Amino acid sequence: SAYRGGAFFITPGDLGAPSVTFRGCEATNNVATGNGSESRGGYLFVDGADVRINHEYCKIKNNQSIGGRGGALCLFGDNTRYFYYCEISNNKGGHWGPDPDGITTDDVALNADGTKGDGEYEGGVAFITGGATTFESCALISNQSWSHAGLIRHLNGGDVTFINCTLAKNQSLHNKPVLWPGGQANYTFVNSLFVENLGQNVGNGAGFDFDGSGVRLNIFNSVFTRNVAGGDGAVDLSSGGNYAGVTVKNSMIGLIKGDPAAMTVSDNDAIPTKSNTAMYKVASEESQLDYATLENDGLGCGVNFREGFKFSKSFGIPYYLLETGSTVTKLGDPALLEDYELNTDLFGRVHSIAADGSIPAAPTVAAIDEEYDDTGWEDNIIISSIAFPKSQDVRAKLINTLVDNGIIGVDFGSLRGLAKAELYSVTGQKVETVFDCYVVGKGYYNVQTSTPGIYLLKVSTKNGSFAQRLIIK
Repeated sequence: SAYRGGAFFITPGDLGAPSVTFRGCEATNNVATGNGSESRGGYLFVDGADVRINHEYCKIKNNQSIGGRGGALCLFGDNTRYFYYCEISNNKGGHWGPDPDGITTDDVALNADGTKGDGEYEGGVAFITGGATTFESCALISNQSWSHAGLIRHLNGGDVTFINCTLAKNQSLHNKPVLWPGGQANYTFVNSLFVENLGQNVGNGAGFDFDGSGVRLNIFNSVFTRNVAGGDGAVDLSSGGNYAGVTVKNSMIGLIKGDPAAMTVSDNDAIPTKSNTAMYKVASEESQLDYATLENDGLGCGVNFREGFKFSKSFGIPYYLLETGSTVTKLGDPALLEDYELNTDLFGRVHSIAADGSIPAAPTVAAIDEEYDDTGWEDNIIISSIAFPKSQDVRAKLINTLVDNGIIGVDFGSLRGLAKAELYSVTGQKVETVFDCYVVGKGYYNVQTSTPGIYLLKVSTKNGSFAQRLIIK
């Protein structure tokens, strides 16, 4: 245990900013005590610019920040973090238990010494203030915070991306939604499930809600459903005109509280599913949502909640089964998955394109009746270890050089940190800035330009710049 970072406290030192990779590690039962005041990061505390953190095939479980911020992770500063094939579960932001004064029979917030606490206790998994964080093929489940954000509390700027992830059964016990970003934060969901999460507080979405007008949200090939907002009932997304932008493509959202007109909704017309405009309902329309009405075939949202989580045979990563033939298994757009090198599920199995041109929009596929056998996952790591990579390539790679759906995918490889992408015409005239942010892993960005033609995308970092040609249809 420690005041900040129950297991690790990582910041730049005399030799500069470190790069640390955790492979095949288990981070369990670590505690940040707070030393009589606010604690941060039950497992890991990171601060300072240019620090690079990777977790691959790791389990981050049962960690706790007693004094409040980030049950497992406290990520300060403009640094970058990448999580691949990790289980992040049962972490707690805050500490609670029976009232030591006996005034109430309900649990109360507690300090490390057992006296009553009064902290806000934010972020069951993480408290983030900037930089870039990417979760790929991860399960973030059953995390809790005493008050704000059972998953992530985010202040200031920065980017968070979920690719092929399951985010489920996380809880904010007393206040706010499970994901509560503010400032200029950008959140992107690709091929992910955001389901069965529990938030609290009237007026705040149980699933995703913003804390400030600068927040941007992209939902591509994903499902938001069965999230509950305490007394407000079912609320998957709180959408209002105060977002900087909400873009939804080929996705299903169960229930929206707020103004649906604030969303930009787009489908691939070649895929025979209902339009997204018919695949969500505004909370004012009815108090109880009939999820079956969101389906073409009446099977519900398509996720098999009856059987609960399945677990892979060797690593034990949690996942849901899907209902064969449901909209989830037909919703996906190959232009957002196959062409973006995302045409596999979280286990690396390639999705086949159906005769109707669709592809599953979820991290797992249907018709898996037994646990998935991922025996041999250990072969993907050298040894349970902490490694220190020495260099990074300045170049990134466009995942798709043909843009026919308004999205550019970029694989940044070993490139980490602040990057800026500008779109130019072939005559050298700047058309738009596509992104200007910290990057790690893969990124997916909206392109405002719709005029067909050949363009150049110039990506600049502190180490140099390069340009690559692309075509907008």
